[in-house]
Amino acid sequence: MKTALLITAFLASFVATLAAQASECTPITKRFAVDGTDLDKSTYQVTMQACKVNDADVVSLRRFKLKGEMFNWIVSSKTLQTGIIPEKCLKQCAGFDSNSQNKYANILTDSTRVPSPTAGAGIQKAKEVGPGQAEAFLTIDLCPSSKKLQTEIFERIQSGYMTNVPVALSVSGLWIKNHHDEFVYLLQLQDQKKINITWVNHSLTHPYDQTKGIEENFLLTPGIDFQREVLGNEMVMFSQGLVPSIFFRFPGLISSDKLIDQLKAWGLIPLGANAWLGKGQKIKNGSIVLVHGNGNELSGLTLLYKALEVQPQINATWTNLNQVYNSVTDKMESVPK
Repeated sequence: MKTALLITAFLASFVATLAAQASECTPITKRFAVDGTDLDKSTYQVTMQACKVNDADVVSLRRFKLKGEMFNWIVSSKTLQTGIIPEKCLKQCAGFDSNSQNKYANILTDSTRVPSPTAGAGIQKAKEVGPGQAEAFLTIDLCPSSKKLQTEIFERIQSGYMTNVPVALSVSGLWIKNHHDEFVYLLQLQDQKKINITWVNHSLTHPYDQTKGIEENFLLTPGIDFQREVLGNEMVMFSQGLVPSIFFRFPGLISSDKLIDQLKAWGLIPLGANAWLGKGQKIKNGSIVLVHGNGNELSGLTLLYKALEVQPQINATWTNLNQVYNSVTDKMESVPK
């Protein structure tokens, strides 16, 4: 009962967000007030339309009815920032062309080239790292697990270098379902500006059978409904008031050309990693770092903690995942003058 009251009070603090921002045609990019019945899943559709919102170029990815009004999930063609917005705010829409010359179209094309490796497809590291720049992208996977959330990691990465630490959480629908109190804990950390979460789709059920080889495991498991795993988890995230990022992380980083092609058709960027610490890979400048926060791979966290003890300045390099495709010129332009 106490937990239910806490969650109700916690969500109540966001009641005004959806109505206030929507009335101004301002994309909602952060968590919004919603309950499990507000999203009409029967209306959920893939759109892939290039549009204008307040003169800015965006791509509409999905449309759905939320609280009785049609909304679209959009991504900025320039910044990769996602948001939701009332459909009435979209102007000059036409079919999306992946050959368009903008950041979103370019990263979508580059990250979904086939043939692709079965293990480790997608974007692996920063597009460019300029002289004297230091950055890394911390991604924490939350696969289904019976173990507790490893909360220590969120304490370790805050070690005095910055507040609102950028971190990407790759979340599966089953983890949210079975760890609701820990999910609320993460939302509270974000509201307290201790971490700044980029939400990454990590599939609905994250299938895995330790007795099977990778060729028939994870999302390559025979009989798996890939659409349900991807779009179904999007709906779970929206039902929790989350705005998913443009990234999708394959369970186990295992995929196929067919799945990569389908992911591209849905407008999603496969998120890999070149520093999966649990597999012994090292953090380098520009790395996408992968650790598990669900208690299933403690070796990766141990190596991260050791690295932070030796080089605590790593905590000053964590960078928002939406900047992973920034050029050196982009980074120079973003520096305050």
